[in-house]
Amino acid sequence: MKVVSVVPLTRAPLGAELTYFTAAEVVPGALVVVPVKNRQIDALVTKVTVVDNVKMAVKTANYPLRKVSQVKAKQFFLPPFLAAAHRAADYFAAELGPTIKHFVPQPIINEPDPKSKIVSPPPPSPVAGRDEKKVKIDKLVLQESDAERHIHYKSLIREEFARGHSVFFCVPTVTDVERTAEIISKGIANYTVVLHHRLSASKLKSEWQHAVEMEHPILVIATPLFLSLPRHDWRALIVDQESSPAYKSLTRPFVDARKFTEFLAETLGAKLIFGDTVLRAETVYRTQRGDLLQLSPLKHHIASGADYHLIDLAKNKELSGGVSHDLLALIDYARKQSEKVFIFSHRRGLSPIIVCQDCGQLVRCRRCAAPVVLHQQQIFLCHHCGDERQSDEMCRNCESWRLTELGTGIDQVAKAISTAFPDLPLAQLDSDSVKTSKQAEGIVRKFMASSGGVIIGTEMALYYLKERVENVAIAAIDSMLALPDFRTNERVFGLLSRLRGMASKRLVLQTRHPEHGLFDLGLKGQVLDFYRQEIAERKTFGYPPFTILIKISVTGRKQDVLPKVKHLADKFKDYEPDAYPSRHLSGNENYRGNILIRRKPEEWPEESLVTLLKHLGRADEVTVDVDPADVL
Repeated sequence: MKVVSVVPLTRAPLGAELTYFTAAEVVPGALVVVPVKNRQIDALVTKVTVVDNVKMAVKTANYPLRKVSQVKAKQFFLPPFLAAAHRAADYFAAELGPTIKHFVPQPIINEPDPKSKIVSPPPPSPVAGRDEKKVKIDKLVLQESDAERHIHYKSLIREEFARGHSVFFCVPTVTDVERTAEIISKGIANYTVVLHHRLSASKLKSEWQHAVEMEHPILVIATPLFLSLPRHDWRALIVDQESSPAYKSLTRPFVDARKFTEFLAETLGAKLIFGDTVLRAETVYRTQRGDLLQLSPLKHHIASGADYHLIDLAKNKELSGGVSHDLLALIDYARKQSEKVFIFSHRRGLSPIIVCQDCGQLVRCRRCAAPVVLHQQQIFLCHHCGDERQSDEMCRNCESWRLTELGTGIDQVAKAISTAFPDLPLAQLDSDSVKTSKQAEGIVRKFMASSGGVIIGTEMALYYLKERVENVAIAAIDSMLALPDFRTNERVFGLLSRLRGMASKRLVLQTRHPEHGLFDLGLKGQVLDFYRQEIAERKTFGYPPFTILIKISVTGRKQDVLPKVKHLADKFKDYEPDAYPSRHLSGNENYRGNILIRRKPEEWPEESLVTLLKHLGRADEVTVDVDPADVL
């Protein structure tokens, strides 16, 4: 008989380890089903103790022991993966079970194949008997264009295959998986496995099992959800599009897959590569410090054959919809030359801001208090929580009917261009007008096959436009600068860099803030100058990479939240927290208050603080986010 410790594999934190007994043959890493109250849940075995007299152990326990209901798989997770999960759980102050759940697909947990065999015998562990935090592995960075990075990746994959090693190629989204597979798998398609959550359950399980059992080294191209795939021969982990915010979970546990992959590379003794056109400022800073090595010299200038032109909207006469005469002239010229035009607009809808002309009050969502956006159906839609209502209303503050539209949305841009060129082939690509990937791919395919035409899109369009076009115009991006967040400049510069790389002949930017130095750096592709400016500002204000930020948020009714935030500020007073509300407030309901704690990176994770934060994060109304995507 055995007494086993398990952690529930659930999204919601259910506390620390639970204890059961079983007569089955299990080892740490086994997948079992255990009773929790009136439910049967999946759980991971973390510890096994053999007892001579299980009855005595049950009788003398401080709490009643129950029996393991079922053993689903005798060894479901490999020890290096579990070691990385333990480290990630501590780093992000999260429970182990929900952290693991973030990196394993539910269909595999539901029906694991009990007969499957993990490929190859495990080689001697590179971290056996050593502290995995001190293991030296190759951690490399690659800052090149997409095409140049792919050349490096193909060479690296061939080298690893020649050594008998498999490679995990991690990208942030399903679209990135499919696009990368088309390029990288050429010549090695028989040894490439593509995994993402849109596969049917049966297809996903089939491909997973194929990846586990194939004896030849393989290349897996997948999202972070599949990092638990159990092979002993992983010796290279690639994290491409490293700057993508999609790597950070939007719901708890707030785990960053980039950091988890680094932990996994260390426990595996595998090579790690971070790649992107423009790496995050934190990553470049680590490179300059020597923590990361350069796979090839970092590109400090993004090459482009396109001419760029900045249009000052404050000095140019506009048509309705925020489209200047200069931009219309570019469209007319491209049409006559049978050239394509991609027009970028940052915000969906007609107008991103509605304001009362009499009192200046913003029209806000009645559910979450975020500013609402006017859409063509004459509705106010909240892009924060999805609530919608009719737009025929008065100001809630002064009861005035004089509500006016500010800012430029993609629908306004499309309307202005259609009015100026009624016969021009015009497509729109944003999440309001396109609901499926297949539909988006069809729009882009038709656009690229045409001899001209215009496509207008939000950032969503960049995931589907895989080829360069002659003309790229940025109709509206100023609203991004209004976000009071320390990552805003980096996001704007990264977006400008991607758009610059997309244009083969001309790049045009409309703005009311031509004096903003960020636009000049982005249009010229001056990566090094941007990095120096950005890192200096972050050092001055104490932002990453110079500090670890910990955001604790409390949500609920305002009268309930305020005393809880004050209590937390007092509880963590030794850590000098800052207390503040979120930018989206709504009177009494759904109020969110925050406290922000700063710690030194070299001292994190701190065991005592992590213990407090894990316990705190078990409450439904409280969230703990280490290294948050934003602090608002």
